[in-house]
Amino acid sequence: MGAIEKDPELSAIKLWIRNEEYIDQLLNPKETGHENKPLPATRAFLHPSSVLFKGNNLSAEETRALVEDEQPMLRQSNTNPLLRNPFIAFNSAHVTSKLYLREVTPISALSLLLVGGPLSYDVNEKEHSYGIIVDNWLPIRTWCKNAVLIKELRTLLDQAIKDKLENPRYVVVNSNQPQTRADQVLKLVEDIFSLE
Repeated sequence: MGAIEKDPELSAIKLWIRNEEYIDQLLNPKETGHENKPLPATRAFLHPSSVLFKGNNLSAEETRALVEDEQPMLRQSNTNPLLRNPFIAFNSAHVTSKLYLREVTPISALSLLLVGGPLSYDVNEKEHSYGIIVDNWLPIRTWCKNAVLIKELRTLLDQAIKDKLENPRYVVVNSNQPQTRADQVLKLVEDIFSLE
């Protein structure tokens, strides 16, 4: 007899997106009381028509077959991607009875840091640091050394993308042409993403 781990219900997974009222207040500070201060995030839900909403749980027949055969599970874990990746990117959101997200793609923390919104990181000896702040609202905790390296790589990546857009050209990988710095940075980021 063996135990089969079941994925948690998707209703138990809490998704949070940026609260636009909070961002508006950051950009246009007004003297308001603390009781009216908006939170940085708003709760959101996967739309039921989403592929990720259904998950990859075993059916009752598959579960019974595994238990009766008393064999260890040989298949790879197909847990829902939302459980493996801490962040999501979405294309659209709409409100009916709740705030629903559509066209959702799970992403890793490193992906978010390299291609997400603007980063800020302040080291202050008197105050506790929240780590890297993405897009003025999302804190990601990390060591100071990691934050400095990520921020520098992000700066290099932004510059490489800008250079490529200003001077587009096709690069042959196995040619004798010297690669530009932009090509080297893009290759490095590609290698990093392939390791995830």
